[in-house]
Amino acid sequence: MPQTPPVVLTIAGFDPSSGAGITADIKTIAAHGCYGVAAITALTVQSSQGVRKVTTATPILLTETLQELAGDCQVSAVHVGMLGSGEIAIAVAEFLERARLPNVVLDTVLTSTSGAKLIDEQGIHVLRERLMPLAVVISPNIPEATSLTGVEISEVDDMKQAAARLHAMGPVGQDRFTEYSWHRLCLLNGDRLSACARSVTLDSRSAGEGLRDLGDHQWLCDWKGTRPREPHVSNEEPPESGGVGETASIGEGLAF
Repeated sequence: MPQTPPVVLTIAGFDPSSGAGITADIKTIAAHGCYGVAAITALTVQSSQGVRKVTTATPILLTETLQELAGDCQVSAVHVGMLGSGEIAIAVAEFLERARLPNVVLDTVLTSTSGAKLIDEQGIHVLRERLMPLAVVISPNIPEATSLTGVEISEVDDMKQAAARLHAMGPVGQDRFTEYSWHRLCLLNGDRLSACARSVTLDSRSAGEGLRDLGDHQWLCDWKGTRPREPHVSNEEPPESGGVGETASIGEGLAF
C-alpha cells in the first residue's frame, strides 16, 4: 500500500535563496499534501539576482543518497530538476533505470533564468536519450525545447511542432512501466516567446490529434477523452527569482 502522505523524491540542485531547486521543490510538494525527500545534484552560489557559481556533487555520493532513500521509503513520484553535468545525469539515469520508480517528472533545466549554463553537452545527450524516455511529464521552456528538438520557435505553431517532437521522445510502447506510462504529458512553457504566447501541452499517447486552446498560457492535446486534473500550484518565490518552471512541472506531476 502507498505511504500516507505519499512520498515524492526530488533530484535537483540547491538554491540558497529558495527561489528554485530542492528547497522550492519541498515547499511545492508539501503544498500538495505530500512528503518530500531530496537528493542534491549540485550546490550553487546564487540569489534572486542570478547564479554566480555551481559545484556538482560526486556521482558516487548522489547514487548512494538515492539508493538509501529508495530503500527506506515507498516513492510515489520523482521530480528531476537541475543536473549540473553529464556525469550526474548518467548517475540519475542509471538509478532510475534500475529502481523503476513511478511517475517521473523531468524538468529539462539547461540554463538559469539569469542565463547561467547549468548542464554540459553530455548532460543534454543523456536527457534526450535516457531520461526523457523514463518520464511521464516533461516541462521545457522555449530555449530548452529548441535545444532538445532543433526547432526554432518564434510563434505558437512552432511550439506545437516542438511539443510534438518532445512528446515522441517519450516511452516507446506500453511494455515499459506499463502501470504508469499510459498517460504522458508534455508541457511547453511559452512565457519567453511573447505576451500572446501559450504553453503547449501534449497529453496522453500520441501527438497530432485533438489540440485545444484552454486560454492564456496553455494548450492541451487530448486523446480518447483523457486529460490530467488541473494543478493548483502555490508559488511564493521572490520577484525575479527562477524556478517557475520547476514549480509548475511538479504541480503537473502531482496532479496525476
